Amino acid sequence: MQSRSLTLEQLQAGYRAKRGWIMMHNKGEEDPTANIVDEPESVGAVPCQQGGVWKIHISIAPNDMEKAIPLLHSQIRQPATPPMGIKIATKALLDGNHQSSKEVALVFESEVEASKEGREAIFLFLYSLAMKFEEAGIKPDPKPPLTVGTEYEVRHDGSKADKENVEARKYDAVIKLRENETCSYFYYRDETVVLVVEMIECSPAERARIVIKTDVDQWNTKYNPHYKHNPAKRKDDFLYGLSLEQRVGKKAFLTMLKEKVTQPTFTRAEILDLATEIKKQDGKYAHIHQQRNPKWDKFRLLFKSHIPAQDKKNFWHTATYQTGLKILKDAYYARVGDESYKGREDKVTAFIDYVRGNAPMHGKMTSTRKRRG
Repeated sequence: MQSRSLTLEQLQAGYRAKRGWIMMHNKGEEDPTANIVDEPESVGAVPCQQGGVWKIHISIAPNDMEKAIPLLHSQIRQPATPPMGIKIATKALLDGNHQSSKEVALVFESEVEASKEGREAIFLFLYSLAMKFEEAGIKPDPKPPLTVGTEYEVRHDGSKADKENVEARKYDAVIKLRENETCSYFYYRDETVVLVVEMIECSPAERARIVIKTDVDQWNTKYNPHYKHNPAKRKDDFLYGLSLEQRVGKKAFLTMLKEKVTQPTFTRAEILDLATEIKKQDGKYAHIHQQRNPKWDKFRLLFKSHIPAQDKKNFWHTATYQTGLKILKDAYYARVGDESYKGREDKVTAFIDYVRGNAPMHGKMTSTRKRRG
């Protein structure tokens, strides 16, 4: 992937601008000012050379935007992040009449959307960004965009801009981080389609879209919930359905973990806290404890030696969980001279005792702790 020249200063300046929207892209030109686009060249007013079909909206509580922008920039700069067009709502717009849960909009390039590797990179980008937001305490916009499930709420409590989306039938679909969540950081729709009641003169940008003529009765009967965000009924809607955790959760978890432990400011004390969190089978990282095939995993590990079960401290571990603990253990030992753990020596002992390399089970009576400084 190319280096990304979109700077944090540009994102922050864009957010503080007096205009309603600032359009940018992360193609990586030598001239950083080339990333600011006043006249977008692709559909949906999101600048992206050879832009794709799906516009992804990022929902951020307006009061959290200042905190969210550095994290968004950090994720954009990751080597695995594919090229995209970016549109960011300014503070001036968010203080007035704005579309709820559409604080940032992204469009990835069409070749990224079309390939298996590109789609996996999109999933990884969204998952990793959501985890950063959660860790920083950044919340989604409390008001949802127009979706099949929020139409009543938007009609009655939405902003003027939200209600205009109802009239234009601009529905989004949710991209869930976890299967059981009720609110999300991500929504999306096909931005290449314009729905009209009667054929009218279109703007130059709209002429590049698919124009579908429909009336209200036809809309209500023809477009069931699966297609309101996808009026052209595209079959390549790869974002619909499964949660991000189900798609790339385990792989993305390890990627996130490796990125985190390489940060020089990540201390031994924080390692201990994170290890405690990922051990919870019903916590934030519960998905890493789910076995791909429980029966096969147990059969495969059947002949591994272990201590007879001692309450809930013995259970079958996934490879992701074991690898994650090993990453944390190695990072802990690598931070020679870091004394942030002082006063928590008992936690250190418990942590090192707990980590047993690749052994599938652990117990209270075991220890592979090495004597290291």
